[in-house]
Amino acid sequence: MTGAEDARLAASGRVVARQALRIGILPQEHFDYQRRAFEQGDNVRYPGPVFHEHSEPWFKAVEDGHELFAKDLRSQGIERLFIRDDWFVHAQAAFAIQQLSGEGRLGLHEFNEAAKRYLAAIAAFFAEQSIVGPFAITLSLQGLGEGEHFGAWFPNTSAVRTLRPRIVQDIDDEELVSGFLRRVRQASVYG
Repeated sequence: MTGAEDARLAASGRVVARQALRIGILPQEHFDYQRRAFEQGDNVRYPGPVFHEHSEPWFKAVEDGHELFAKDLRSQGIERLFIRDDWFVHAQAAFAIQQLSGEGRLGLHEFNEAAKRYLAAIAAFFAEQSIVGPFAITLSLQGLGEGEHFGAWFPNTSAVRTLRPRIVQDIDDEELVSGFLRRVRQASVYG
């Protein structure tokens, strides 16, 4: 499902292909046909979790669900959190890990903290909506060879991902998150 949503997003041209953190979440509620869809009433708008602190956190109705969509100064999509009506979640945050040019280093520590914070914010959002585990989750950091000189930080790969969905009770499961972040570090020149 995450791959199909990646393809649909790429085909739309709203988000330029680049280095990005991608998250796919399938909660147990996806299979509960009695469960209400995620929706916003006429007078109620829900803020959602954001990866980049300056992103606008308000959901808007779109085809098949709701999305939070943020653009950069050139009007290119840099962040998207999509909740389909059946509670499948697809999140993408471009420039999730950065090369800190003033310091000449890869911002692994900053990425680790931001990824943990973002997953905790998604978990809190789901708790507010009374969506509980288990969850099937995929995590990936893709496009590592894109961008000038960025590929030098990840010489042997262009993507780090969980190979198959992990079933966890909590979205911000410490073992899942730390295992993924360890794989990102191991794939970098810091190994």
